[in-house]
Amino acid sequence: MSEQLPEALSAPPRIVPGRPRVVCNTRPGVDWNTCGQAAIATVLAHTRLGPFAAGGFVSDGDAIDWVKRDFPGDLPLGLGTSAYRLAHALRSLGLAAEHVHSGWFGRRTTRALERVVEHARAGDPVPVCIDLGRLGGPAGGGHWGIVTRAESDGLWIGNAGLDAPVPPERFLELWSCPLFPYGHNHAGVLAWV
Repeated sequence: MSEQLPEALSAPPRIVPGRPRVVCNTRPGVDWNTCGQAAIATVLAHTRLGPFAAGGFVSDGDAIDWVKRDFPGDLPLGLGTSAYRLAHALRSLGLAAEHVHSGWFGRRTTRALERVVEHARAGDPVPVCIDLGRLGGPAGGGHWGIVTRAESDGLWIGNAGLDAPVPPERFLELWSCPLFPYGHNHAGVLAWV
């Protein structure tokens, strides 16, 4: 999705013990609009596939570049990466993947949220499309954040400049993306081995 990152999103990545590694697009002037590739790389880091298969250290920038070679953004006018591209990339790299979203008029929002929470509670990172405008970024700007953990008080989102769990109501607001096309409202990409 299109993104112009607020300052909090361009901070250096942090490794948080007990949570999946989150690959962040932090190279100014190079990683603009690569949050989709960072999301794919995050799942690959978790499953030890792609550039992480050898087990050595791979920088965030190298991981993003590796993904970008075969799976660049697919939206018109360079506006980013669709949920369909994320799911296709993960399937192409040997994972089972499912694109979940709320459907027409948000009818499946509850079920989509349940699936994201189940997946995160199992310890798997979940790329979710969030509205940057609701985090202080440009109105209508999208971003692929990563749900790293689901707890009773909220969801932890990596690569979004947030340092606390997001309460469920607030998460639903960020995740709604009302200006985005069908398939990207309450959208997430689940992947597993």
